[in-house]
Amino acid sequence: MSVSEENRATFDRFFREADVNNDGFLNIKELKTILYNIGFRGSDEEIAKIFVDLVSAGEDKVTYEQFMTEMCKIPLKDVKDSELRTLFRTFDKNGDGNVTKEELFHCLKEKQFDYTEEEMGEILAKADKNKDGKIDYEEFLSALK
Repeated sequence: MSVSEENRATFDRFFREADVNNDGFLNIKELKTILYNIGFRGSDEEIAKIFVDLVSAGEDKVTYEQFMTEMCKIPLKDVKDSELRTLFRTFDKNGDGNVTKEELFHCLKEKQFDYTEEEMGEILAKADKNKDGKIDYEEFLSALK
């Protein structure tokens, strides 16, 4: 199966970000981080099974090659979805599945975007389709289109 260079770069970035000790391998905790970042919400038992399926017999770490082989099996649409979910989570600071005006303001300031309070309110109002004062994931996707 052929994977675009863009998707290969995305998988590479996921691996590098999760490999917090920079040893070129992923332990089970680091693998869990990647799975979370691509939207997987399975139990610890499911993550352990995935880990065992990935590693070679007798090993306790996932190699870069093993990781890339598995990632290339993910449908390309799912890769884009996972990137969007990761982006959404950077705005959703408290992890409740919604982006409030405060979270939006904080994140944009953190990224050095200089919006006034009024402009922030306009951004939120345009994205907040159901007018509940926050942006859920579907509204976030709609605003990006």
